[in-house]
Formats: sequence, C-alpha cells, structure tokens
Amino acid sequence: MQVRVYAVRTESGWHTGMTLDWRVDAGYWLAKDGGKRRGRKLVVLQPAVPIFIGLAMLEDFTECEEMDQWGKRGWTKYYRDALHSYRELVHLFTDSDRHGEEEWFTVMILEGPDTEPNYAQAVRERRHEAYRVAESAAVYRNEEWRTPALDRLSEAGGALRASLQADAWKLAEALQGRLVSDEELVSLMEDKGWHGWILLRHTFIQLGCLHGWLEVRAGIMPVEEEGRHWVRKAMSRWRTASVAVYRCNRCGSTEDMTVSACASCGSTECRTCMYCLNLGRIRSCSLLVAGSSYRPPAAVSWRAAREEELGLRLAKWGLAPAQEAASTDALRYIASMRWDMDGGRDHDSGQAVTGSFLLWAVTGAGKTEMVLPLAI
Repeated sequence: MQVRVYAVRTESGWHTGMTLDWRVDAGYWLAKDGGKRRGRKLVVLQPAVPIFIGLAMLEDFTECEEMDQWGKRGWTKYYRDALHSYRELVHLFTDSDRHGEEEWFTVMILEGPDTEPNYAQAVRERRHEAYRVAESAAVYRNEEWRTPALDRLSEAGGALRASLQADAWKLAEALQGRLVSDEELVSLMEDKGWHGWILLRHTFIQLGCLHGWLEVRAGIMPVEEEGRHWVRKAMSRWRTASVAVYRCNRCGSTEDMTVSACASCGSTECRTCMYCLNLGRIRSCSLLVAGSSYRPPAAVSWRAAREEELGLRLAKWGLAPAQEAASTDALRYIASMRWDMDGGRDHDSGQAVTGSFLLWAVTGAGKTEMVLPLAI
C-alpha cells in the first residue's frame, strides 16, 4: 500500500498528515465548513511512498518559521531531504532518475479559493484540475465505476459531502472494535452487501481517519525502544535486521519474518510475517484499519456516567489486567447497545437493535472468568 504525505497550514501553525486519498484531505482542510475553513494551505508530496515510510515521516515532521515563505521549490527540497534516509529502500533518487527528477519529484500546493497567492506558481496551479478539487471539496472519480452522486459532487457541494460523511460513518461503525486488513475489509463489505462502496473504501477510510473514527496502521513496523524516539532510530537503520526489531501489527509477533522486494509498494526490503501467514499475508506495506471507540457527542455524558458502574462491577472478580481490559471493552459494547435501545439512534425507527462481538484468546487464558461479569 502506498500513501501520500502532506503538510497543512492551520491557524495554529503547520501540521503533517498521511492520506490514502488526497482529494478527501483537500476537501476536509480547504472547503468551508460552517463558513470557516480548517486550513489555509495544503502541500501534497506527489510521489507516493510505502505506508510504513509515510508513518515514519509523520513522526519526523518538525515545524519551522520559514515554511510560511516556502514555495514549490522550498517544499520539494524539504521532502527530498526528509526522504533521504529511505532512498535505498524505494530507489527514490537513483542515478537513472536524476535527469527527470524535477518532473516527478515535486509537490502540489493547494490554497482556498479566496486566498491570495503569494507567488507565480500558485497562479499557474489555479488553472489546473488539482486546484479545482479544493474549490469543490473533492472530486471522486473512477474510470471503471461512477455513481450519479459522485458525478454531482461539484454541484452538490456541502450536501453531498455530508452524504459521503454519513456513509463513511456507517463503515466506521461496522469496524468499531475491529482490526482488519484491506482484503478482510473487502470481504466484510461484500458480506454486508456494500458492493458499490468497495472501490471507494479508501476514500471512506480517509474521511473516517480525519474525523477520528478510524485509524490506519502499517502491517509491520519497528518496535518501540525504551528511552529513544522509536521511529527515527529504527527507521534510520531499517535495513539492519540484526539490530532493529519489527512487530507484526496484526498478531504481535516479532519473530519469523522474511524480507524481500515488493512490487506493491516499491520497497526493496518489505517484510512478511510468517507467524500469522495462515490468516492471510501481512507485509510491512499492508494496510490495517482499526475501528475506534468513538461515539456521537450525545452519548458522551451517558458513557461517562456508566464508567464508574463498570469499574465496580469488575472489581469483585479479581481479574488479571488483560482479562479486565477485555471484559471492560465487552461491557462497554453491551452498554452501548442498551443505550441505542433505550434512547439512541434507532429508538424512533421502530427497529430492534442487535449486535455481536467476538471475545477471543488462546486456550487457558481465562475466557470463562472474562465472561462471568458480562452475564451477571
């Protein structure tokens, strides 16, 4: 999986982000929401990078005062320097590429339609379709599949954005409490009959991430090292397998990994976890999507009132920390379903609210003890 990284200027300064669909981020930051924009300027690195490198770049980002004055050349130099330590992993700057480097290793700078440009390059970019993306929030197009709703995006404006946001929330709800690979997500969408959404799943995921409903992770990343900045140190020696330690973000294993070149992300050293291979291949560049425990604001005060009750309910069972954490998550889920039935979203719909969850652990981990607080 490849991603794009970007920098965004907000009222509080410069921040960085990583995106599966930069058009979503352009709309989120630059479109007016309630008469006010979240951001003033978006700088997107054009070449896509493997997701594990994109995550590392987020950790390495440091704001400086000069960023406000940078144009295309300044930002291109910044990203070239930022990617220097990964050059051998993805062949970013090989001798054969140097001749055409200026053409493909560049940035796209987007500003709000009512922002005055401060350099000639911005004026030229206003004529390009990429700039019009920011004006209309986003342009979701796919040559193989289009829907009337997506075709009307530039005309519908905020109404259609709200519709896309509602669909993204529906997907996020289905992923609450889950960690799935991209392939597993496709299967889940097929099972739910969301066939028309499959080609748009990365768009919905990105929108969910921006709103805090979802989180994206790389399949394999360096393990945190005590007392040190884990990404910067581990990524600087990514190629030294005997020194750096890597963890599969699906099964948690730090052993039994193979290293090879990867056609999907372009990396020359992409790791594969052999420990959980029977569940499907997980590589360094694999996309993992985690659902958060986010709920709409109306449920916040209700949940706060229930937390103390949950703690008292679990205390008498003397569970181990891991058991208590699992039982707490299960109780929260059950309580949330009861909130839906007693006064939540579906109360007025006349439809029964149903749900299910999976409590899994290895043999002998104490699943029975974890279930007892749920039944009493």
